[in-house]
Amino acid sequence: MNSSDIFQIRSILQSAQSILLAIPKGADEDVVAASLALYLTLAKMRKQVTVVSPDEVKVEKAHLFAIDKITKQLAGGNNLVVSLPYEEGSIEKVSYHIENNRFNLVIEPRGEKLNFNPDQIQYNYGKGEYDFVLTLGVADLSSLGTLFTNHKNIFSGKPVINIDKVETNSRFGRINIISPVPVSQTVTMLIKSLRLPLDQDPASNLYTGMMSVQGNISLATADPDTLETLAYLRRANAQLLNGSSQPNKSAQQVVPAQQATTWPNDFSPVSNGVTPNAGALEETPEDWLKPKIFTTDKQPTEL
Repeated sequence: MNSSDIFQIRSILQSAQSILLAIPKGADEDVVAASLALYLTLAKMRKQVTVVSPDEVKVEKAHLFAIDKITKQLAGGNNLVVSLPYEEGSIEKVSYHIENNRFNLVIEPRGEKLNFNPDQIQYNYGKGEYDFVLTLGVADLSSLGTLFTNHKNIFSGKPVINIDKVETNSRFGRINIISPVPVSQTVTMLIKSLRLPLDQDPASNLYTGMMSVQGNISLATADPDTLETLAYLRRANAQLLNGSSQPNKSAQQVVPAQQATTWPNDFSPVSNGVTPNAGALEETPEDWLKPKIFTTDKQPTEL
């Protein structure tokens, strides 16, 4: 993850209001946990977030926070749009009738005839209601099944940020963050780099996702980046979740508190020395929470 990626993601995120998080069929606990942590974090920033999966989430992942937010439905992108040339005052009315299992759209001209040829009529599906798409653990868009095949316009018409841990990833995104570490670890450091708010619930999801891949971690043998990530999550009071959605008390201190305070200053919760409130790792920059002003070229249709 380089500074250019962070700059681009920050720019996309700041101007976005509606976000799609997509995970593949059969996503493991690491990927599911990372997606739900992002859902909770972005929702806290008053973003409209949809987490979508082509299949049902299995019972063994029910302990993760916000697990009920995963859906199989996409907003928008399903409407058939019939587009044709139009001159002011050229259409008298539009109606329809059904005959022999055929839907017939009838356009009645105001004059003698409509001033266009049939080959000028265009058919397409609506663009959907998302400002950008973030995929997690998706090695190839085909792994999203019908979510992709039935909504290709959503994935081709908007910026796609692709985060995965598999080196064979097809790198289909505008931004591709592919690293052979748990997706939860990559998402944790992305949240840190973007200075997004991180509360205990999403931090616990990320911690649990990492542990589902890493297992027991030794301070003597673990990768330094992994230890830095865990220390960051522990400062947000992350706890390992068990099957009853309660913290696993025996696994809370994978990184002891006295060790967590010894990391370099650039991994401290905030750079200005202010101690964050309990349950929140950082103060959210003021501009994140301000209402955004958007413009649209959509105009009311008058016939």
